[in-house]
Amino acid sequence: MTAISPAETHVGNAPPRVLIVDDDRDQAEGLADLLESRGYRSAVAHDVAAARRVLAEFSPQVALIDLRLGGESGMDLVRELRESRPDLLCVIVTAHADLDNTVRSVQYRVFDFLRKPLAPATLLACLDRCEEQIALREAKREAEAALHRSTRQLERFNRLAVGRERRIVELKQEVNQLCRALGRTEPFDSAALAADDAATVAVEATPEREPPFDAFSATVDIAKMVDLERIRSILDGFCDAVGIAAAIIDLRGEVLVQSRWQSICTRFHRVHDATRRGCIESDTELAGQLGEGKQYAIYQCRNGLTDAASPIVIGDRHVANAFVGQFFVKPPDEAVFRRQAAQFGFDEHDYLAAMRRVPIVPPSRLPAILGFLTGFAALLAEMGLERMRQENIQQTLTAKNREFQAQRQAAVSLAEDAQLARLAAERAGEALRRERDFSRTLVETSPTFFVTIDPDGKTVMMNEVMLATLGYRQEEVVGKNYIETFVPEADRPLLADVFGRLTRDQQPTVNENRVLTRDGRVFPVEWHGSPVRDAQGNVEYFFGVGIDITERKRAEREREALIQKLEAQNAELERFAYSVSHDLKSPLITIQGFLGILREDLAKQDEEAIGHDLARIGNAAGRMAKLLGDVLELSRIGRLVNPSEHVSLADLAREAVSLVEGRINDRRVDIRVAPELPVVFGDRSRLLDVLQNLIDNVVKYMGDQPQPCVEIGCRHDRGETVCFVRDNGMGIEPRYFESIFGLFEQLNPEMEGTGIGLALVKRIIELHGGRIWAESDGPGRGSVFFFTLPPPRESEETD
Repeated sequence: MTAISPAETHVGNAPPRVLIVDDDRDQAEGLADLLESRGYRSAVAHDVAAARRVLAEFSPQVALIDLRLGGESGMDLVRELRESRPDLLCVIVTAHADLDNTVRSVQYRVFDFLRKPLAPATLLACLDRCEEQIALREAKREAEAALHRSTRQLERFNRLAVGRERRIVELKQEVNQLCRALGRTEPFDSAALAADDAATVAVEATPEREPPFDAFSATVDIAKMVDLERIRSILDGFCDAVGIAAAIIDLRGEVLVQSRWQSICTRFHRVHDATRRGCIESDTELAGQLGEGKQYAIYQCRNGLTDAASPIVIGDRHVANAFVGQFFVKPPDEAVFRRQAAQFGFDEHDYLAAMRRVPIVPPSRLPAILGFLTGFAALLAEMGLERMRQENIQQTLTAKNREFQAQRQAAVSLAEDAQLARLAAERAGEALRRERDFSRTLVETSPTFFVTIDPDGKTVMMNEVMLATLGYRQEEVVGKNYIETFVPEADRPLLADVFGRLTRDQQPTVNENRVLTRDGRVFPVEWHGSPVRDAQGNVEYFFGVGIDITERKRAEREREALIQKLEAQNAELERFAYSVSHDLKSPLITIQGFLGILREDLAKQDEEAIGHDLARIGNAAGRMAKLLGDVLELSRIGRLVNPSEHVSLADLAREAVSLVEGRINDRRVDIRVAPELPVVFGDRSRLLDVLQNLIDNVVKYMGDQPQPCVEIGCRHDRGETVCFVRDNGMGIEPRYFESIFGLFEQLNPEMEGTGIGLALVKRIIELHGGRIWAESDGPGRGSVFFFTLPPPRESEETD
C-alpha cells in the first residue's frame, strides 16, 4: 500500500522528498503527518515491493527504513538502494538495533541510525542534516560544472588571444614586406617578429592540463571535514546495540565525539593518579600500534579493560583515531577489582557496581566489532575526503577565474589601437543602446506627454499616453503641423512665440497652452520644452514634456472662488454687524421710549393713551421678531440643504403667487405666468423662496400704478435660459442695481420689510450656481429682476 502526501509550502529551499518504509501502519502514517505539518512531501510503503514501486514514481531523496519489514529485512533494502540509487540518503529507524545491523549500516554507508521510539525533534534534526548534505552535493555538482565551463572558456579565450597575437605578427610582417618592395626601411624588427612568432606557436601547442588534486594543500581539521552530529548519531546506535563505549579522538588527544563512556573509567581509573597512568599507557600503546600502519589495534590496559582503535586516514595523512572499548573479553575476577579498590582508595561498593556494568565481549564477537571500527574509520575518511575534494574544486575554480582574468588582461594588452578602438566603440554602442532603450521605455510608460517637433513645426513623434488622450494613432500625427492641428486657434500665437524663443535663446522653457483633441475638446497642459541640436549647433528638433493640468486649473478656480466667497462673506459679515446693531437698535429705542411714556400714562390712568403705548411697543417688538426671523433664515441658506430634484418653474411660480395672493388682491395686481418656463434641478423649497420674495417685493413696490401688472417669464440669451420677474411699478435708479441685493438695504425706509428678502434671494441663486441682477429704465418706469439657473445635467435627467 502506498500513500503520497501533497506538496506543502516550506520556508527557504524546497525540502527533500522523503520515503517512509515501515510495516507498522500507524507509526508510518504518524511520521507522514508530522512531515506534512512541516512542509515535507512524503510517501509511505509498508513492504519492500511497495517501496520499489514508490521509488519509481516518487523519486525520493531521503528514505526512512525500518529494519524489520514483516518477513523481510530492511537492511537488504538498504544494500539494494546503495547499488541502484547511490545518491539516496538512507536513514535506519528501528527499535531492534544489534551489532550485525550496526556494522552493516556502516558498510552500506547509511546516513544516520535512529532509535525508536523516535522523538519528533530528533527526526527533524536528522532531516535538517539530510537537507544540508543534499545541498552540499548540489553545490559540488555546480562547482564542478562551473570549473569545467571556466576551463573551457579559458582555453577558448587563450586560443582567441593566440590567434589575435599571430594575426598581429602577420600584419607586421606584411607591412615589412610592403616596405621592402617599395625600397623603404622596415618599421618592425624582423628578429623580434620571428621570436614572437615562435613563442606564439609554442603557446598554441601547449595543452591545457587540469591541476592535480592535493588533499593536504592546507592544514587538515577533521572537526570541520565531517558531520559530527551525524557521526554522534551512528556511534550512539552502535554503542546502544553492542553496549560498549566509542569515541573519535584527534591526534592532539581532543575528544571530538564520544558515546556511552564507562563510569569505571570516568569516575575511577582516570581520576586516581596511579590508575590514570595505566589509561595513558593504553592510549599511547594503541596510538603507537596505529602509527605503524596497522588497520586496527587491540590492547588490554593495566586496569583490566580492553580497548580497540582504528586510524582515520584522509588522503595519505593520519588525522584522528576511532576508539571502541572499555570492555572485558572474559568475565572479570572480582577479587582483583576488590584489591584495586582497597589499593587506590575507591569505594568498593560503587567500584564493583561500575565494573559489573562493563560489557563482556567474547573473542568470537571481536571481528564484528573490529569490522565496524575499520568500516566506521573508512566512512569518516570518505566523508572528509569528499569535503576536501569539494573545497579543492572551489579553490581550483577561484584560481581558474583569477587566471582567466589575468589572461584576459594580457590578451587585451596585445591588441592594436584599432582593436581597442573597436572594443571601445562596441561598449559605447552598447551603452548608447541601453540609454536609448531606457529613454524609449521612459517615454512609452510615463503618464506624462512626450512630443518631438521638427524645426518646420511638423510632428515627429508622440508617446502612447498623449496619442490616447488626443484620440490619434502614431501614423496619423507624424508629419502634421503641430500648431495648426493640435493647438486651439486662440493659443497659436503664444506657442509660435515659444518656438521662437527656443530657437533664439537655446534654453529650456516652461509655458502653458491648451491642447485640442480629435473630438474638439480642449484642456490645459504645462509644457517643459527644450531644443535638441546636432553637432553643428543647428536645431534638430524640439522636445516637449507635458503635464495635463486640468485638475490643477480646476483647483485654482475653486481656490479663487473660495477666496472671493470668503471675501464676500467677510464684507457681508461687516455689513451684517453694522446693520444688526443699527436696525435692532431702532425697535429697542422705540420700546424703551414708550415704556417711559407708558409709566406716565399708567399714573394718569389714561386708558386710551395706555392702549396706544402698548400698540407702539407691540409693533416694535414684532418688527424685531420679524427682523430676527429673516436673519435666521438667511443664516440657514447654505447650511441646511434639501435634496435636489427636478422642478418645474411654471408650477413653482403659480405656487408662489398663491402664497402672496392676499397682497396681490389688495393691490389688484395682474399676474401673468408664461407657460414655457423651464424645468430646473435644485432645492425646491429654496427656489420657492426665490419666486415668493421676488413677487412679494415687486408687488410691494408697485406704487400708485393704476393698472399694476407682474409678468413671470423667460428668454434665451446666447444659449442660456434667463428667467425674469417684470413689473410696471416704481422702478429703480441704476445706481441702486447692485446695492438692493445687500443685507438690510431698503430704497424706501417708509415701506414695510426688513431689507433681507433680496439678499436671501441672491444667496439662494448663487448657491445653485446661477446669477441674479436687476434692470430698470428709471423711477416710475418699472423694473425687471433677471436670474439664471443651470439646466439639469444629462446624468440627472436620466435619474
